Amino acid sequence: MAGSTFAVKAVSSGLGLGYMPVLPGTWATLGAGFAYWAVCVVAPTASMWVVAGLAAGTLAVGLVLYRRAQAAYGEKDPRRFVLDEMTGLWLTCLLFRWRTPLETGVAAFLAFRLFDGAKPFPLRELEKLPGPWGVMADDVGAALYSALALWVVRLAVLDRLAGWR
Repeated sequence: MAGSTFAVKAVSSGLGLGYMPVLPGTWATLGAGFAYWAVCVVAPTASMWVVAGLAAGTLAVGLVLYRRAQAAYGEKDPRRFVLDEMTGLWLTCLLFRWRTPLETGVAAFLAFRLFDGAKPFPLRELEKLPGPWGVMADDVGAALYSALALWVVRLAVLDRLAGWR
């Protein structure tokens, strides 16, 4: 049982990022952004497949592990559970691409943290879905908002400025 609890905590905390004393979700998003960049550098031709696998994998694992994480941490809404933020960042990077992986990752990080924190309609409502569905759904929604906003900014502003293509 102790080994199982350790494994649940290790995975659900994003390999320890959820244990950061301040803003664990932000640290997990940053870690996911670094992982995105590293995958793009190491395996550029397969990077989108790997990122899609990471997003789908953390979504699925998050849905399965959430109730176990609640039990392992002894909390109804464990702040150390950060798979939702990691899923959101990877989904944002999957849906929005810019000039380089670093620029994509930074833009995705900033937009995702903005929308995940602000929770515009209907993200607050998605958060109210039962159990793991609400925890994961609002971050998937924040990723969709983030990617859409980044595309709008890119197409409406940045691509029109000289040298941004």
